[in-house]
Amino acid sequence: MKTPDTLNHQLASLLGIRHVKRLSEIRKLQNLWSDICGAMLANCSEPVSIEKGCLWLAVNHPSVTAHIRMLQPEILLACERKAKISGLSQVRTRIDLNAGLKRAVPRPKRKRISLSQKKEIVRDLQGVHSHKLRHAMFRARVSQEELSPND
Repeated sequence: MKTPDTLNHQLASLLGIRHVKRLSEIRKLQNLWSDICGAMLANCSEPVSIEKGCLWLAVNHPSVTAHIRMLQPEILLACERKAKISGLSQVRTRIDLNAGLKRAVPRPKRKRISLSQKKEIVRDLQGVHSHKLRHAMFRARVSQEELSPND
């Protein structure tokens, strides 16, 4: 099995040492992005490249660009201090609706409800005359029961 140093050396020989260095800097920025700019801004922006001293960010809305522009000196300083990346002189943005660091949100566990519980829900909804409404209400109540923390 190849060690990371060997792989880095092979990549550096293929792509050039500068390109590999830029890729590792971008990865480091992506890992530290919420520490650099804060959780709120990290949810709607992400670093995508570094070119000629310019940090390019993808943002999911034009209004985020204004925040980035206002916070540019602080972002550059935080990149230097936290990610140890020097030589950045400006921050530029581009719109990407999928931008932002995504966190995996765990789905809640659903418990199975018994047939007798479902029959009880059906009895409760007998007074609803509209079939579509009764069906929607039934599905909502079943979901509510499946997701409720009570046993």
